[in-house]
Amino acid sequence: MNCAEERNYYAMRKKSKFHIRNFFNLRVGAHAGKMRTSDKLKAIAAATLAGAFLAGAILTVSPGSQADAATAGNGYTRGGIHLGGWIIGAESGYCVQPSFPDPTAAQQSPTEVGTIPGGSVPAWVGSWSGTVSWDQLSGDPVGQVSRIDKAYSSHPDRDWSAAGQVAIWKLQNTTLAWMQAIVAEVGADWGTISGLADQVIALTAAPTATAPTDHVTMTRPDFNDPYIYQIVIPSGWSVSLENGIFTANGTPAMPTPGTYEVRLNAPDNAVDAYIKWNATTTLNSVGANNTVWLHPSTNPNQQVLGTPAGGQQIVNESGDMMDPLGLQFSPIATTNVPTKYLNPGEKIGDVLKPGLAPGSPAWRQFRSGKYLETVWDITGYRFDQPHPEGTPIPAGTPEVAHLQVTTNATDGPN
Repeated sequence: MNCAEERNYYAMRKKSKFHIRNFFNLRVGAHAGKMRTSDKLKAIAAATLAGAFLAGAILTVSPGSQADAATAGNGYTRGGIHLGGWIIGAESGYCVQPSFPDPTAAQQSPTEVGTIPGGSVPAWVGSWSGTVSWDQLSGDPVGQVSRIDKAYSSHPDRDWSAAGQVAIWKLQNTTLAWMQAIVAEVGADWGTISGLADQVIALTAAPTATAPTDHVTMTRPDFNDPYIYQIVIPSGWSVSLENGIFTANGTPAMPTPGTYEVRLNAPDNAVDAYIKWNATTTLNSVGANNTVWLHPSTNPNQQVLGTPAGGQQIVNESGDMMDPLGLQFSPIATTNVPTKYLNPGEKIGDVLKPGLAPGSPAWRQFRSGKYLETVWDITGYRFDQPHPEGTPIPAGTPEVAHLQVTTNATDGPN
């Protein structure tokens, strides 16, 4: 005979006894197990505390439209006890009221709260009996409950799903012996579930924002003008510049998305200045507001379920154009040295011509029109016979001449 059949039996035999027994069954339900006669007076006293929990959790809730009853998700279910996640429409979550009956009745409209009340009630699970107590949660632990709801209440592995519920109970500092009794009653292994619950707590300790899908990018559209850059700001981002300004508004800040021209703000003779951007966006992040949605049952004696609440988290990114201004072109030098045998003391002349490698941007010029100076180190070697042009100098070849040549700012490559 199951619980429903048992209650109907007593209803037929003695109506007054049905009402009394029904009251006690509602108070202990799935998470608490059956209540012994010796505990009934304790349950009457606990009813006042249970009512206080419900008042703290749901008095601010407007009943609104009722939803379908919660249904058991993945986890362990045995003997009328479910240890794991619960499904409520499109959401899933966990119980936040240890030892109360499973939330099988229709659910009321939820409310978002920043505090989960604590409590204490007598219970009997299998061979264990005693008082189950749990602490009130507020602040970041409430946000962590949201993150656990989100990540584990619909987990495909039943051990992890069960561990999510135990993790919330651990955050609530729920009576250890009762948790162990519940895990044993549903046929799970306490060592396994408790170990996974500790991992759940560690993995959900801090909010994790959804990674942004679009990022700020900066390019230099014209390498012949190293002072002009282009930046693309995606929707939702705002950007501030270091060492530069937006030509659209003449300031280093731009709060709106779009493609913009930015100008390097550097001295005319700078050769290694660069521009840097700092970008900020705000993303949705589960539990970032340290709140959770509480779903009260239309049956005030059943569990209150928690489902994840959102929040917002600020994400920062930065970047820069690291190439120094003086290295944005590729200068080369050509010489015209005749192949000639020299006698000791005899001189030889050479012509050095600066130029640019194929495909190189123009020689670096400042806004004043002056050219960037370049310094060349030239070494002459002695060979006993002609050395093919364009081939490496063998190691150990004697050096016979060394000079340094500097191009001036006026002529540059000319």
